[in-house]
Amino acid sequence: MVADGTIPPRQSDTAFDPGRMPGVEGNDASVNDVGKNIGAAYAHALTYVSAQADRLRAMVRNAILYSILGVLAILFFAGLLITATVLLLDGVAGAVSSAMNVRPWAGDLVTGGGVVVAIALAGLWLIGRITKAARLQTIASYQRRNGQK
Repeated sequence: MVADGTIPPRQSDTAFDPGRMPGVEGNDASVNDVGKNIGAAYAHALTYVSAQADRLRAMVRNAILYSILGVLAILFFAGLLITATVLLLDGVAGAVSSAMNVRPWAGDLVTGGGVVVAIALAGLWLIGRITKAARLQTIASYQRRNGQK
């Protein structure tokens, strides 16, 4: 736009002129040059597709390796946790046996029974809590459906 707000007329030198484009010499482009360019484009396309396939293979390989590493880490830490728990409970059983002045198997029995009872009570508590939450959610759903509060 010009300062007075009008649009200047098109100039003839901005019209499309294939002779002025870089790399194109009007109508002098030979069929051999076009064939070479198509061949080069095809080679580049094959290289691109090959690189993408290699990238995909590398991604899958890395995902598998990291999955295996994750499973090994989980197994290692599970073993570590189990070992620590066994050692802790063995120590508690020894302490119970010493405190009660009984044979070692009695402390093992009391400790093992206590752990089983504690796990059972925790499981029952958790089941009750989950059941109560599901029941309350169902009641709230029916109340919303019926327009109640």
